[in-house]
Amino acid sequence: MGRHSRHQNLAPAVPQAPEDNTLPESAVWVTGTDATTSSAPSRVSSRRYGAVAALAAATALSAVALTSEPSNVPSASAAQVSSSLETPLSIVTADPDTSAEVTIVADGQALVVTTEADTWGQVLTENDIKVGSDDIVSEDLGADVTDGGRITIERVTFEDVVEEETQGFETIRQEDDTLEKGTEKVLSEGAEGVTRTTYRVKLIDGVEDSRETTITAKVSDPQDRVIAVGTKEEVVEEVAPEPEPAAETPTETPEPAAATAEPEPEPAPAQPVVVNAGGTKGIAQQMVAAKGWSTSEFQCLETLWQRESGWNHLAQNPSSGAYGIPQALPGSKMASHGADWQTNPATQIAWGLDYIQGRYGTPCGALGHSNSRGWY
Repeated sequence: MGRHSRHQNLAPAVPQAPEDNTLPESAVWVTGTDATTSSAPSRVSSRRYGAVAALAAATALSAVALTSEPSNVPSASAAQVSSSLETPLSIVTADPDTSAEVTIVADGQALVVTTEADTWGQVLTENDIKVGSDDIVSEDLGADVTDGGRITIERVTFEDVVEEETQGFETIRQEDDTLEKGTEKVLSEGAEGVTRTTYRVKLIDGVEDSRETTITAKVSDPQDRVIAVGTKEEVVEEVAPEPEPAAETPTETPEPAAATAEPEPEPAPAQPVVVNAGGTKGIAQQMVAAKGWSTSEFQCLETLWQRESGWNHLAQNPSSGAYGIPQALPGSKMASHGADWQTNPATQIAWGLDYIQGRYGTPCGALGHSNSRGWY
């Protein structure tokens, strides 16, 4: 029987705070003539225990007020006292308020909830919020919930990120005595080196927090660009003058019979390599001469484009799409020399000669590259 209770059957005992934070296995409450027994959990939070204790204390004080016998109250007869003691005490009390209002911050939202759960883990379970094994939680999930408390969950994820880094190449110019001085030839195109690195990235709420290198692989090494520079001097051979024929002594000859002799025809002028000045080759020969190139350069050009397109301005490679007499790839490059690049041989030839001059120096340089590589 607890403190302040005179009769065991009139009021429950006032609970005393146990040292191990547990409640008794059962408690008896008297209402009218009935007695009910309810089991208590083996462990409760301090907030819930305080509410229950406060309710029990209020109930006990009410019982004391009703059963005490003050000195200034007239004495009653034995029959009256006996009757009052035998009448059951009926006490009506309200259920204790054990709820708490807490804030849950997770997944970019702040959720304010009212709960009667004892621990933070139970609060998250009530609201269907799961915590991953790598997530960062501000409170111990087994700790007691306090009114006005706040718990924050930071989501931690990992992902693999692959990044590539390039290394530049060098340009090497080397002398070549087989090329005419003033000309250049690209022997090999340069290529950048590539290194591929894989990182393990840690994200907190979708924002990168840290990263560590897991794999580093060299995909390719840089390749130097090699250019041959011509150093060959043009040799001019001196031609010795032909000796003058010896003077012949004139001899008298009889005059021929009178007859009208026809004059001998004059020798025809020397013809150029291309006799059809109006055809595509004639146009090309004129443009080659306008650039100051020799007849031998035109012969190299004639051989090169015969191999590429047969000098057909409508020729198209079905596999690569190269087009026209110079086989430009793509053919639309020739639009820089005229909108009629698809049908005008002159436009195609002008573009082709500028391309050869810029990349190989001369048509013979382009032909040499085509002979060694199969393309120019």
